[in-house]
Amino acid sequence: MSKEEALYQSLASSGAVLLTFNGIYHLFVAETLFPFGPAFFQGRFNFYAIGVVAIVAGILLLGAILRFYVFPVVAASLVTAVSGVAVMIVCQALYDRFNVFALSVAFSGILMAYCYRRAVQRGSSS
Repeated sequence: MSKEEALYQSLASSGAVLLTFNGIYHLFVAETLFPFGPAFFQGRFNFYAIGVVAIVAGILLLGAILRFYVFPVVAASLVTAVSGVAVMIVCQALYDRFNVFALSVAFSGILMAYCYRRAVQRGSSS
């Protein structure tokens, strides 16, 4: 593994860890900061399911980035980024609140997609 490949792989891994952290945050703190969340997602179960999905997705993406198994990292990362942007826009438009955690989810998705793609390119060229 080249230095550049290792660099991009570690940056993509940090995006997966950030996504996992956002899922943990969602489970423990989100309802306090965003009390309208459970009503928007039609109940607490659905609201907390979003946090669990973020944790599972982060762990799946981390394992695939570290090449323990095959998983569509770029596609899942882009879905994550679009979801983060959508939640950020909805929070701002409907509730007049800026959701910095949704922004960090979007950033982590972009970071994972870009850096994983670069790591794979560097790995196949050497």
